[in-house]
Amino acid sequence: MSNFQLTKFMANCFDSMKQFSFAEKIIRRNPLYYSKAKQLFSDLKAMPLTERKQSVESLLIRTLKSRTHHIKQFKADKGGLSVLPYINKKSIQENPKAFLGFWYKLSIPSGTGGSTGVPLRLYRSFPSIVVEQAAIDSIYSDNGIEPDLSKIAVLRGDSIKAVDDNNPPFWKYNAKGRILKLSAHHMNSNTIHHYVKELEKFKPDVIYAYPSAIEFFTHLVSQSGLSFNVSLLVTSSEVFTTQSRKRVSNILNCKTCDYFGQAERMAFAYSYEIDEYFFLPGYSRIELAYQYSEDEYDYYEVIGTSLHNNAMSVQRYCTGDLAVLPKGLTKEQIEEIAYGVKPFKGILGRTSEYLLGPDRQQLIGINQIPKFIDNVVQMQFVQDKLDHVNLYVVPEAGFNSENQAELLKSARKKIPDSVIINIIVTDKLEKTKAHKTPLVIRRC
Repeated sequence: MSNFQLTKFMANCFDSMKQFSFAEKIIRRNPLYYSKAKQLFSDLKAMPLTERKQSVESLLIRTLKSRTHHIKQFKADKGGLSVLPYINKKSIQENPKAFLGFWYKLSIPSGTGGSTGVPLRLYRSFPSIVVEQAAIDSIYSDNGIEPDLSKIAVLRGDSIKAVDDNNPPFWKYNAKGRILKLSAHHMNSNTIHHYVKELEKFKPDVIYAYPSAIEFFTHLVSQSGLSFNVSLLVTSSEVFTTQSRKRVSNILNCKTCDYFGQAERMAFAYSYEIDEYFFLPGYSRIELAYQYSEDEYDYYEVIGTSLHNNAMSVQRYCTGDLAVLPKGLTKEQIEEIAYGVKPFKGILGRTSEYLLGPDRQQLIGINQIPKFIDNVVQMQFVQDKLDHVNLYVVPEAGFNSENQAELLKSARKKIPDSVIINIIVTDKLEKTKAHKTPLVIRRC
């Protein structure tokens, strides 16, 4: 069996097991690693900066020493991180074997197309999968939810049935009826009452969703004169803006928790209060690299070194995600944020979320455009030509010409007059193959 056939076999086995509750205990909550991981996070959160830093650096040194035989060309055995170059997606694509650990053949293969659409093959060791699950579970536990016992409604990218099948049910039950997976692809004004009815019947303890999916769900609920309440909402995998998070929280009458990570598993941050995120200490080693400033905030790229994945050794990985920090922080204050002692405002989104000007210059800060614009649920920028951008808007009921004029005025602060902006009101935005709704889609 070739390496490719073996990894494909492992991936198929893993996907097949996901639907069974015992798989969570065997793979994601394996008792050999799970309790240790949860205890690690709990202990580090309780430590002051000096002790926390020492503990994380000890993990880092152990990790680098264990990986020296795969990364000899980087001389990782001397000097720690300072001697290692920055790595990005392209680095791994061009020379993937340089990052593979000895046990990668027995790992769980994965991958991502990302916002650029360029695929990246990844390998995750069994311990790293357990660590990831422990990090996610800590969010539930911190908010009074037992993730392996509670009833969870999932509204993410799951393919429940054929997209053109408009007859209910638009959901399926897993884990002996404890998990309700809902299709985000079938939600519209004609079907939303079926969703609400099933949720009322299910009575979930928590909803786990993509931000774009729950934004659209609450929009339809509100627009249809329906209502649904839940105690806790947990979101991830997309940027959840302050404005949208407040709106969703008000409609569902719930507490919202959001967390940030990537398929590459290089950083993890969590938020229990709006505009307040903390990096999870011990998940990875975080560095913050300054990019630019705007208004009262500075923007830093999140750079991560994995501490738990011996199947794929990646150090100083430039994630492309930007952390939003208060302006003018000292080196010491930035360090406190990187080690999870102090919070930061949030994640701006991928550095690839930019448009192109007529001279192919990058137009950044695009996600700032909808700030303070009323009656907008979601929006998406689609650029097919350098001199033309379609701005698709999913509106609230009160969206009017004045809101549209304000939106265009805000867009012109980021997009030059030489680029035509066409605002299009719609009820549905374009999704990626992973069923996410990116803010920016570039085809030029």
